[in-house]
Amino acid sequence: MKKVRIGLAMALTALLAQVEADVLVDMQEFLPASSSQSATFSSLDATVVSSGTSISNMVPSGSFSASDMGSAETFGVTVSGADDWNYATATGPGSVNAYLSSLTYVDIYGSNNGWGLSASATKEGFLATPGEALVMTFDLSGLTAEHQSNFRFKGLGFGRVKAGIDSYNYMVIDASGDVITASASGVDIDILSLDIALNDGDSLVIGNETFDTMRLADFTVDVIPEPATLGLVGMAGAVLLGIRRRLML
Repeated sequence: MKKVRIGLAMALTALLAQVEADVLVDMQEFLPASSSQSATFSSLDATVVSSGTSISNMVPSGSFSASDMGSAETFGVTVSGADDWNYATATGPGSVNAYLSSLTYVDIYGSNNGWGLSASATKEGFLATPGEALVMTFDLSGLTAEHQSNFRFKGLGFGRVKAGIDSYNYMVIDASGDVITASASGVDIDILSLDIALNDGDSLVIGNETFDTMRLADFTVDVIPEPATLGLVGMAGAVLLGIRRRLML
C-alpha cells in the first residue's frame, strides 16, 4: 500500500510540474565585447541546451510547461545594446519599429554577474546612465505554429538594482504590427515577474533610468500548454487525488 501511495504522489507531482515549469536563461561571460550576442535553444522536449556566438554565454535550465515540445523545435534570441534609448519617445507618435531601428547601437559586454554595455576600463558590462539599454529580439520561426502562439516571456532578473534608488523601463515591441504590446517605467525590483505573449521577431527593450549601474542577469520564458491540455492535467490530478484518498481510508 505504501508503494502505491508513493507512486501516486510521484505521478501527481509530475503532472503538476508540467503546469508550473519554465526555462530560465542565465547570462554569463563572453569575450571580447561585441555588437550583439545570439543563441539558439534546442532539445526543447527535454533538458534545453543552447549554442551561440560564444560558448555557453546564455545557459538555460528547466523545461517548458507544454509537454508536447518536438525534439526538432528551436527558438533563438539576439541581444544588442543602444545608448540613446528614450522611453517617452518610443511611446510617442510615429512608428515604434522605425524608432527602434534609428537607435545608436554600441558594443555589449557580458560577465558572470550579468550583461550591459561595454566598459573597456573595468571590463564590466553595465547599464550605467539613463538611455543605456539592451534590446532582445526573439526568433520563434523554429517552433510549431501552436507553440509560437503559446510562447510567453515570464520574467527578468537583474544585478545591482536597489529598490527606491535605481529604476528601469521595459517595452515589448510587436515586429509585425508595429505596436507596443507591453511596457512599464519606473520599475525598481531586481526580480520582475511577467506574463507577456511574444511573437516571432518581437523585441524586448530594457532601459536604465538612473545614474547608477545595473546588469541584466537572466530571463525566463515558457511555452504554455493548450487550454484543453491544462484541463486534462487538472482532471488527471483530481482523479489521482481521489484514488489516493480512497487508498488511505
